[in-house]
Amino acid sequence: MKETIYKVATLLAVVSILPFIIFVARRELPPEKFHVETHKKQLIKDFVLESRGEKRSWILRAPEAVFEGKETIILKRPKLLLLEEEEVTISAERATYHQEKGELLLEDVRVEGKNIKGKADRGIYRTQEETFLADSRCAVVLKGRFSVEGKGCLLDFKNKRVIIRSEVKSAFREGKE
Repeated sequence: MKETIYKVATLLAVVSILPFIIFVARRELPPEKFHVETHKKQLIKDFVLESRGEKRSWILRAPEAVFEGKETIILKRPKLLLLEEEEVTISAERATYHQEKGELLLEDVRVEGKNIKGKADRGIYRTQEETFLADSRCAVVLKGRFSVEGKGCLLDFKNKRVIIRSEVKSAFREGKE
């Protein structure tokens, strides 16, 4: 009788292990792992960034933008449109926008509006203060009649002021109003 019990126990042990062996043998292999390179730089075509808040005070556009990290955007041929009482466009060959600081660092800058035209080699536009500051040489023409140039320009669009810090040269022209 003991022999029969041992045979039945052995048979049950083999039968209980058999489903586990079949399950392990038929199990699908895990999917292949692909290595995808991730870059911290991201290229965007036809880039547009608008100011936030109740009133829209500026729109930044560029045909090409490269995000470097989370806070820095490098722009190619950007145009910044200031939407205040008088629309003013600040354009450049290259620019870097620091989102955290709210600063747009511009190179080869042109400023154009109804009553103002200007140019500078490089400068910084601060979005919170609505000012453009150029430590390089710059030239500004106001209302087509008054031109001023020098080094270290500050264009305060909020308070409608132009300040030239050094090497100032100015000219007045008669014009029709």
